[in-house]
Amino acid sequence: MEVVADTKKKVRVLVADDHPLYREGVVRALVASGRVEVVAQAEDGRGALDQIREHAPDVALIDYKLPNLDGVSVVHAVARDGLPTRVLMLSAFTDSGLVYEALQTGASGYLPKEAKRDEIVDAVLACARGETVLPPELTAGLVSELRHRQEPARDRQRALSRRDDREDARPASVREARRLRPRRGGRRGDAPPPDRIAPVCASAGRADSRRSRRQRWRRSSDAWRCFACSRSR
Repeated sequence: MEVVADTKKKVRVLVADDHPLYREGVVRALVASGRVEVVAQAEDGRGALDQIREHAPDVALIDYKLPNLDGVSVVHAVARDGLPTRVLMLSAFTDSGLVYEALQTGASGYLPKEAKRDEIVDAVLACARGETVLPPELTAGLVSELRHRQEPARDRQRALSRRDDREDARPASVREARRLRPRRGGRRGDAPPPDRIAPVCASAGRADSRRSRRQRWRRSSDAWRCFACSRSR
């Protein structure tokens, strides 16, 4: 995303909020700073995305809860399409899960609507410089959210580690026996090759049935041996 480095250049901003009075107040505060140019306004998510595509502002200040298309969906579309605009979320909802979702999707910052106008202006300017904006009161909740989301992964890793430790602790003979255990529906390990399942014993005087051949021929060392006549194959 493009970063505004020239402090003399005004930051081009889009403001999107479905409450007209609040939106107009934010616009007045931004314009009064003398460092921001509001290039567009929108009252819903689809309108905000259209304005972003048309004007390519440096920063889009967007309410989280917008009709038609919410703020996170706008962030996702901006990131998906590779648009240069940096999105700063502004919302009355400050639940840590919502903050995490917005930042994970690609938002460059998150502000509560209770923020003072000067704080909003500073956040927009910081966002335009490429900084990630997050007030201290939201940072602690985000850290807790990250820890909570990482706990299941750590539990799975510990379970896998314990299972590997138990497997390593078994004698080699037990591990080998488990490895050679035939699987249901197939042969594995000691299972005789297809061409040796039913050898014909000459001393029997006739070709044994398939079942009797299997019972009479057993593997001994590296050879097949008939236990009726001790003939090897």
